[in-house]
Amino acid sequence: MRLFIAVAAAGGFLQEALMTQARLKQSGMRASWTKPEQFHLTLHFLGETDPARLPDIRAALDAAAKTESFELACGRIGFFPEYGEPRVVWLGVQQPARLARLRDRIGAELASRGLYADSRPFAAHLTLGRIARAGGTQKLPDEANAPAPRAGKPAMRVMRAALYESLRSGSGTEHKELYGAALKRSGIP
Repeated sequence: MRLFIAVAAAGGFLQEALMTQARLKQSGMRASWTKPEQFHLTLHFLGETDPARLPDIRAALDAAAKTESFELACGRIGFFPEYGEPRVVWLGVQQPARLARLRDRIGAELASRGLYADSRPFAAHLTLGRIARAGGTQKLPDEANAPAPRAGKPAMRVMRAALYESLRSGSGTEHKELYGAALKRSGIP
């Protein structure tokens, strides 16, 4: 099973991602665009994982979820890699410290159970699309590395983290949620 742990895009963050993706499409950017139902912020990529480890992963998520829910705001539009020919266009998160702490908690819980925890530097982002390379470099639109229109405004409340399976097929990749762990609702009516 090819697995990852993520926070699904919701609320204003989801709406901003949809509007940003539409603007980039209208600009003429050629890309394989992420389907809106698959918009997420990856916290840990686990890769190929033995299904027998699913109970341990669920336990790690449950233990890490004993933290308060929090707000996220949209950041800037950006590209990976940062230098050279861009391959991915994304929407970032402004001041992602709370999201990074949740990621760190999940990583510690995974490691304590002998599971792989992604140790690469964390770059909180939502992938909008993978840029096409047909016939050379394409000109990037003016939106490149610009703030999203709602940048800095609370866009969504992170209420849960989930385990997903990445399923490859002839029509692309689909993400299937296998398990979700709710964060504490502290102070929310």
